[in-house]
Amino acid sequence: MENRHFSLSVYFVRPRSLWDPYAWAIRLFIWAPYCHTAIGFSNKIFEAVGDGATWSTLKRFNAKNKTIALFEIELSQAQHVKLLSLCKRIEKTPYDWRAIVNLAFYKLGLRPIYPDNGRKYLFCSELAFVILQDLGLLPEGQKPDYMDPKRFLRYLEKANDPAIIRIM
Repeated sequence: MENRHFSLSVYFVRPRSLWDPYAWAIRLFIWAPYCHTAIGFSNKIFEAVGDGATWSTLKRFNAKNKTIALFEIELSQAQHVKLLSLCKRIEKTPYDWRAIVNLAFYKLGLRPIYPDNGRKYLFCSELAFVILQDLGLLPEGQKPDYMDPKRFLRYLEKANDPAIIRIM
């Protein structure tokens, strides 16, 4: 049987367009040069956007976004198969606007106003975190709550897993 190489990319990006008030707000809140997280494999991107968890082509994604940081993660064949299943299950999960509001309250040192919704809704870095966690690449005990893109990038940097490599 052929031994194939599988990998998953985790992108940290900002829009190429300078006029995106939502992106600027996130970048200011998290104090980072990026505002969005997505995962990619096989020239496809899976991400949580306003319409929910959805697919895009890498070409379309790169046309709209500038990559600021990128991680490459080696996957086993079993993890690759599970990744496809996870994405299929999560696809069309609504975007978690409430968590964005809670995150803003949290960053301001205030108590969040919306209850935890489990995984019924996801925003970009929560989606990527949940997928990596379900693939067994991140510890089970950590909840994705308040996992903004900057916090998620720092989490990957400290993961201490030889399969997770920062490319840029």
